[in-house]
Parts: sequence; structure tokens; C-alpha cells
Amino acid sequence: MSPETTLALFHVFVTGWFVARGKGCSTLERMGNVWHLHYGVPMAGRDHELFVYGTPVEELIRLAHGFTRGTGHYLALAHPPGDGVGDGLLAAQYRVAAQEMLMVRPPHSITPSFLPPEMSLQRVTTVAQVERYNRLQGRTAIFPIELEEPRLRYYLVYQGVVPVARGRLVLLDQGIFCLDGIHTASTHRRRGIARGMVTQMILDAAAANHPRGVLSSSDMGYPLYQQLGYQNICPITIFEK
Repeated sequence: MSPETTLALFHVFVTGWFVARGKGCSTLERMGNVWHLHYGVPMAGRDHELFVYGTPVEELIRLAHGFTRGTGHYLALAHPPGDGVGDGLLAAQYRVAAQEMLMVRPPHSITPSFLPPEMSLQRVTTVAQVERYNRLQGRTAIFPIELEEPRLRYYLVYQGVVPVARGRLVLLDQGIFCLDGIHTASTHRRRGIARGMVTQMILDAAAANHPRGVLSSSDMGYPLYQQLGYQNICPITIFEK
């Protein structure tokens, strides 16, 4: 895949991330190949996240300091192995928080995969559903204002009245969709729940004329996404400071 195509898909992924994770007070700005997401409310103790592709480490550190004013932040670096940028960030006292893979799914069909019979899949469309889920979680996991974002869809899987899995689907420009926040409770993994939920999300995206997908996968989710037709674009290393 050419660097230009990789950059274009990374830009789409960053936009999807912003729609999925941003709150009503969040902002996204771009300078060159560096995107700055200012959450407006702390996320895991940090208020800033940078997304970076093809930027020399000296320029990157300068931009990071300008965006964050030296406060703690995350930095998601999309890069080919051995380009030296990661080593430069480590030398600048960044720490590696996670390794992920940027992936794309071409617009081809998918075989339906059904949830176990005791499970039910719900799309979150009402404030009452949000409030119920937040009560069960004991925290504000979904902000009601997020229902006002027309590009964002929330999905929940319940076993009876207990939520056991969740995910976000973002419908973007050019017929591309982004999956984010796919999570299954540790007590319910390896039962086909994530496969059933993600398959339905892909089918819903295709029905909305968004047949091509992009996402960033953790090591845990990687085998599933490969099985569902996703292909590697480039590694993403998540740094923190």
C-alpha cells in the first residue's frame, strides 16, 4: 500500500476515533501529519491525544509540547518498523502503553454470525437506554449527548439484564465505516459474542452504504478481525507521557 493511501486511511481512522471518543466539548485539529485531539474532559487521567504519521521526531516533540503545554498526553504513532521515530520518543522520556495494528476491510460480503441464543443485541437510541447502561456500569460510560451525533451508533449485548459486550460504529465519508471500543466482559469471552456483534455492525454499515471498514486492533482482537476480512495497513504504537 502506498504512503499516500496509508496516510488517507489513517486520516479517516483518526476522524472515526474523534467521532467515537470525543465528547461535546472535544476538538480535533490538524497540523501537517499530526492530529491533536483535545478531549475537554480527562480520559484516563489525560486530556490530550496526538495521532501521528510520517513526521520527524524533532518536529513531533515540538508540536506535542505546543499542543499540550507539557502536560500528560497520549501519542498514537502510525509508522513502519525501524523508522527511528519510536526510538526518538523513548529517548524523550515517552513510555510505550500499547501496540496496535491499523487495519482495513475491503468492501466484500460477510457471512452472518449469530449470537448465542441467550444473548440479545441492542442498538442504543434513547436516553433511557443510556441511563440504564450507566447505572449497571456504576459510571458514565455513555454520555447522553453522544446520541446527538448522527454518524455514531452504539451497540450493546445483554445476557438477560446484564450487559456483556459493547461497541461503537461510526459512518464516515466516502462509504467508510470505523469500529471502535469493541469489548467483551472477561467472564463472557470465547463464546462468539464479539463475532456476532461485530458481524452485525459490518452488515448494518453495508446496509447504510458504507461497505469499507477501518479500525485499530489490539492483540486480543486481531485474530477476529483477520477472520472477518480485515487486512493490515501499518503498526500503531501508543506512547504516553
